[in-house]
Amino acid sequence: MSGYQRTYLNQFHIENRPCHIPAFILSECEDRSWGNETCPHFESEALMLCFWIDFDNPEDREWDDGKKYNVVEVIDFEEGEIGDETIFATDSEEELIAFCREHQLHKAMRRATDELAAVLEGLYQLPESPFNQHRIALMESVIDDFNEACTITDEAETPDCSPAGERQ
Repeated sequence: MSGYQRTYLNQFHIENRPCHIPAFILSECEDRSWGNETCPHFESEALMLCFWIDFDNPEDREWDDGKKYNVVEVIDFEEGEIGDETIFATDSEEELIAFCREHQLHKAMRRATDELAAVLEGLYQLPESPFNQHRIALMESVIDDFNEACTITDEAETPDCSPAGERQ
């Protein structure tokens, strides 16, 4: 059959699946599993993360010390290219969700920092005048404050950025 790909979700009936898959992964990620892989994996274009999900029962896993949830970065979503290194691993669905929230927050902070830097670069291009120097100093202060807030946020509890289906 041309164009048919065996994925995790179309290989097993829901009652016979060897592992529980969190709802946010099923709703927000694309099943990129192949029939010959030892465990399913799902990729999120929004998070640029790939989630490998091993068996619920540790005795059934390929690696003796392997975790149920293993996360790697997606390098190119369109091409299906993922990183080689596991950036997070856990047996806890709650820890996985917390990691995703933190990752999403850090991604937003990096994007905001890049946007602020672009605005500042634009201000540097303006003709020199006391008013423009004041605007530059103000923007540099905003960036410093933002970077300080990001550092504080790193140490504090992150806000709830999980998909709507996962919120309590």
